[in-house]
Amino acid sequence: MNSRMLVGLFATCALGGCAIDDEAEETSEVASDLTSTFATGMLTCSSSLGCSVTIAPIAANRSCFIGGVKGYLQNGSIYITVINGQNTLRVEPQPGHTLSASATCITNATPAYSQHWFGGDPAVSLGSGATRHCAISAIYNQNAFTAQSDFTRTWKDANNHWWLGGSTPNKDTTVWATCWDGSATYGGWDYAWTSSTAVDVTLSQDAPGGGVACLLTKVGGFFTAATDEAQIYWNAPTTTWRARLARSSLQSYCVI
Repeated sequence: MNSRMLVGLFATCALGGCAIDDEAEETSEVASDLTSTFATGMLTCSSSLGCSVTIAPIAANRSCFIGGVKGYLQNGSIYITVINGQNTLRVEPQPGHTLSASATCITNATPAYSQHWFGGDPAVSLGSGATRHCAISAIYNQNAFTAQSDFTRTWKDANNHWWLGGSTPNKDTTVWATCWDGSATYGGWDYAWTSSTAVDVTLSQDAPGGGVACLLTKVGGFFTAATDEAQIYWNAPTTTWRARLARSSLQSYCVI
């Protein structure tokens, strides 16, 4: 197949107190020769029991990542899990608060390595390789992300070695990253936005024939108010991957 297709899938909340935000696509599939990408809209949750949305069926060659976060992340968690054979996004806010997140899964990207980092610890190794890429797959937060300077990220050094780390001084957070081998880098972006009024920017136009997927490799800034946001999403009408920020920072690698 040499074209990009957008096929709507069912996006449902497993429990009450949650909704899918239509500012990005609901769960959808983007297919091409190289990559089949499944991206959710923002799942907004105010339930003390947490909320879930299906991303894509599990597959040995499929990797899944956090696509964005919005709202009150204090004592909250966003992560990928498996429920009834489906890769599923879970959003678990602190009771009395609202938290949103989105997720992306890419196919032909067999998971090669996963590792976690505790806030305040030195960076941890994610391995190396010329075609390796690593992105954030879970955040279990207690009291980090209360300053513009707080952040967590994955990155590649000059020796093609990937790392997971960040800066959350004297604050508790646990972040997971997942890596895969085999994709080529299509571009990388780094944005910071200090205003509480959100800004929306283009990351990447899709490649001829499709196949580009943009993934979240950094989350930083404030996540203490309902409007705080760092999100990467697929915009079907313009065939672009876009980023949306408010009082936050993010980095993205786009792959093909």
